[in-house]
Amino acid sequence: MSKKFIYISLFLIVLFGGFIRFYHLGTLPSGFHFDEASLGYNAYSLLLTGKDEYGVKYPLVLQSFGDYKPALYAYMDIPLVKMWGLTIFATRFPSALFGTLSILIMFFLARQITQKDKDALLASLLLAITPWHIFISRTATEATVALFFLMSIFALALYMHAQKNIKYWAIALVVLCSGIAILTYAGARLFVPMLLVLAFFLPRAKKAFYISLVSAFVIVVLGILWYNKSASITRFDQVSIFTKEDTQAAMSLQIREEGSVSPLITRIFHNKLVNYTRVFLYDYDQYMSLDFLALHGGYPPRIHIADLGEFYLWEIPFLLIGVYMVFRQKKTIWFVILAWWLILLAPAASTSDAIPNVYRASPVIPAIVLLITYGISQFRLGKYNKLLFAAIILAGIFEFGYGVNQYSVHGEVHQPWYQGYTYKELDSILHTYDGQPYAHYLITKYNSTPYIYLLFYDKYNPALYQSQGSPRDLLNFSSFGRYMFTEESCPSTLSTEQLKHGVTSTNTVFVDAGICDESGNNSGLTKTTRLIRWQDGSESFYVVTYK
Repeated sequence: MSKKFIYISLFLIVLFGGFIRFYHLGTLPSGFHFDEASLGYNAYSLLLTGKDEYGVKYPLVLQSFGDYKPALYAYMDIPLVKMWGLTIFATRFPSALFGTLSILIMFFLARQITQKDKDALLASLLLAITPWHIFISRTATEATVALFFLMSIFALALYMHAQKNIKYWAIALVVLCSGIAILTYAGARLFVPMLLVLAFFLPRAKKAFYISLVSAFVIVVLGILWYNKSASITRFDQVSIFTKEDTQAAMSLQIREEGSVSPLITRIFHNKLVNYTRVFLYDYDQYMSLDFLALHGGYPPRIHIADLGEFYLWEIPFLLIGVYMVFRQKKTIWFVILAWWLILLAPAASTSDAIPNVYRASPVIPAIVLLITYGISQFRLGKYNKLLFAAIILAGIFEFGYGVNQYSVHGEVHQPWYQGYTYKELDSILHTYDGQPYAHYLITKYNSTPYIYLLFYDKYNPALYQSQGSPRDLLNFSSFGRYMFTEESCPSTLSTEQLKHGVTSTNTVFVDAGICDESGNNSGLTKTTRLIRWQDGSESFYVVTYK
């Protein structure tokens, strides 16, 4: 193939992948998760005040809903919020952009591994249409940005591997990409060193390569140590199976059930090593299952699409062929790619929340795509090759169309209560009461974390919010402005004695959860109820006023 044809093909693939990731980005998925809203509002707050929502000046780590996440995504979002305002599209733009650029990086990464332009184009095309990568690229998430830089790190390592002399600019780029990945996504503190260690096993390495890689590795590790010191709480500590109460409670239950069995026997069979190993292997198995890879996909629920896997079903045989050919041909580079998949799954399998988790396991996407590419390129069926090729094309078109339908239609109505899109309608309805004699809007926290949505959709002045103490949404009747929040599912049914801080039945707009029974009138007053529904028709909120 001529270079012109190759680069035109690559341009069309990247253009197609970009179209998939940017098309109706602000409205599909219509669900806008509170983590996305938090990233957008913090970018808005940093733009206007130089502080995050809690008043921390130029933070490296954002605090959000009891969670701590690297802040770089919010900084990346600042120019987009400046350009387009605080919108869903602007908030998701960095994720979609770096998801599209990853398709381009995949070409250069695959070409260095396969030494074939045709296979490199195939790998780029497969990444462009991979459901897993599309899903995470269309939501505001640090994982997609970090994945681009992880792929860049390994591509640079492969480039340095092929050079006779030390390339200092390449070392600098590895360090830069590592730093950006670490400051963007918490898991990158594990993934970056793991990828650099895997690069040491590339075949027939020259002395210059080892010097380059060791230099980059030392600088990156020192940076991680400094960063860990500056970040008081790590996300891994919050979700690790080693610190999770559920894991420890299960072991305690097993010990209690031993009853009068010898303490020695109990210690042999029910200790931390045995218990954590079994939990880890169970979680690891979830990521390797056909159910996750091709049938039903993974979690968290807000990104789970009913009956759609993270890859296409037709790709799985070629993934198996690719793994088989790794052991048959015994090429070191492919053992490294296989290790990329198997080893980088370990951190994800060491967590216990929403397993299998598509965000935490996302660094293995390139490795799986490369192995599928390897399987396709090595598969031979003699005179039936053309027939097989046609069958693959038809299966690919069918499954891609099926995926689009599941994502754009079923994904919008299947278990919509995890997606939080009704908060935009709620915000609009609440503003219809502006100018009326209602001092408070008392909103249930049953469905989600409402305060961040109201900050986002109202474009609430960050300086004003900070001056009010940035009230955390963890306390009952916490508030800012007119908005007050309660753990009660049905605040409109609270008695006068249960209401606080000047809230009365007649001076407040109540927002009840959709599970509430609105048929009664506990106050004896005239009651008006407005219903907000999820897209599947079920009740999301009742907006209640009394006269």
